Amino acid sequence: MPIRYPPNPGEALDSWLEYLAHRLHCRLGDVLHALDLPYNDHDPPNAFTRHWTTLVTPEELTAIHQVTGVPQDVLAAMTLQPFDHHAVVIDPERRRVHRQSLWGRTGSRFCPACLADSNGRWPLTWRLGWSFACTRHHVLLADRCPSCSRIPRFITHPRSETPCPGLCASPAQGGGPRRRRCHHPWPQPRSPRSPPAAGWRRHRA
Repeated sequence: MPIRYPPNPGEALDSWLEYLAHRLHCRLGDVLHALDLPYNDHDPPNAFTRHWTTLVTPEELTAIHQVTGVPQDVLAAMTLQPFDHHAVVIDPERRRVHRQSLWGRTGSRFCPACLADSNGRWPLTWRLGWSFACTRHHVLLADRCPSCSRIPRFITHPRSETPCPGLCASPAQGGGPRRRRCHHPWPQPRSPRSPPAAGWRRHRA
């Protein structure tokens, strides 16, 4: 790659891949091709990639490391694999989380203030069922885009387009053969505030 950008601490793998494409001003599919991550060239133009944040193979870790220089253990920690059978149960064949097992869920919750601070970078822990509040901004995590009402990152950005990290990449409401992106800015509106925990009250007192 002409320019390398390191992942943020705790960032999800798909968030970083989209950020690379955004900074390089290219389609997500171009980054996937450069990293030797497989996708079907015969998929329709609006096809989505979504499974690498759940599970990556050793061969894929090696390929990404060789191109980007990011250590393989860092890359593996950007997926849900370390949480397998602890917080989620992963189907290795389909690379999907069992939604009915443990705290399995699909998509991601989010803190609008965190997204504003990080220019649209998504932490991995927001994917876990037990994550429901931001301890940094003291707000409840939001579940859905306030514009299109879709669950964020239920399906990630289409490979045929250049990602815009600060905007919702879900399909906009309405039909059509080439559905436009929602592109609602994530930082607005803010999530409802959560009450401070007892420890915070004692600390502030």
